[in-house]
Amino acid sequence: MEYRQFVVPSDAELLDTLGVSPEVVEGEPTVRSLRLTAVSGDDVLISYDVQGRSFRIQISSGDALRLDLLRESVAKFTVRAENGGLRVCVALESMGLAGELEVLVRDEIVVRDRLLMV
Repeated sequence: MEYRQFVVPSDAELLDTLGVSPEVVEGEPTVRSLRLTAVSGDDVLISYDVQGRSFRIQISSGDALRLDLLRESVAKFTVRAENGGLRVCVALESMGLAGELEVLVRDEIVVRDRLLMV
């Protein structure tokens, strides 16, 4: 299997775009995490492991976990400010599969996930 690099934004870019810096997850030295909050009060917890090429997103309303997605074979993680909100995109590539996970954080949180055979 061919190795592909996982490209992530720098800490400075994440701070500039999202207003938060990633933190190292306790007990997981290669995993970084950051938390965002929508206007609705829902929380988005993003964690990623560059070495492991994995990306996880968890969305919670209060104490209730609403969504928990884990993706491996991640190639690229990007963020940008857009229309008063934030867009997080993750491109996935592995042998025979390609996809994109997109999370919009505005008044509400919207998740789009596509995974296709190539």
